[in-house]
Amino acid sequence: MPLFDPSSFLDSEAGGPLSTERVLVPIGTYPNCYIENVKPQEGIIKEGDRAGQPWVRVNFTWVIDDQEVRDQLDRAEIKLVQGVMLDLTEDGRLDEGKGKNYRLGKLRQALGINDGPVQWRSFIGIPATLQVGHGVNGKDGSPTEEILAVAGH
Repeated sequence: MPLFDPSSFLDSEAGGPLSTERVLVPIGTYPNCYIENVKPQEGIIKEGDRAGQPWVRVNFTWVIDDQEVRDQLDRAEIKLVQGVMLDLTEDGRLDEGKGKNYRLGKLRQALGINDGPVQWRSFIGIPATLQVGHGVNGKDGSPTEEILAVAGH
């Protein structure tokens, strides 16, 4: 029997009171990290001077392998997502021009894979150290975690 049954979900109770605060990964440096997943996203800009134009970004899902933090936060896994907006050429390719995709370039350099062409799957599993900080969500003012720096091993 599956743990989640979609057909009976709406007829079940939603349970008692739930937490209303997010528990953040503590600010700090975490030496045992790696990218678990790479996922592209795309959409259309909805507001501002560039409204109607397309956007593309890639999300890197980082795993922080730290038992002390897992225990502290009462989580089986500690994951953070690092989103990197991409600059593309007119034909939809990654723009390699001066000043373009520098955040992606810095990440590739930190991971030791910025010397030439690389497949997106190559990011997965490379060990790294993450510096994690806290920020504020610009839409609702809620606290967030931020990956401030990445260093390869």
